[in-house]
Amino acid sequence: MVSSSATSVDEYLAELESDRRADVEQIEDMILENLLEGYVETGKKLDMGRSCLRFSTADDLAIDLVAGTIRSTSLDEFIEGYEAARATG
Repeated sequence: MVSSSATSVDEYLAELESDRRADVEQIEDMILENLLEGYVETGKKLDMGRSCLRFSTADDLAIDLVAGTIRSTSLDEFIEGYEAARATG
């Protein structure tokens, strides 16, 4: 995994080579376009990696939305996403 000392998305993107930055920006745009509305409504910050959800305390999460997302993802979809993340890592 690549290490970065960036403290913001903009700083992280500025550290990347231009071709990698374009790829990451495309993925970021897709995530923002598809971000669960509840995170905006609850004022919660969604901090996700390829296969992880980062949080300091349970209060940082919109628990009902996370639970709904887990319920709505079939095992096959989960495995497909996991394998895709591992293949690109």
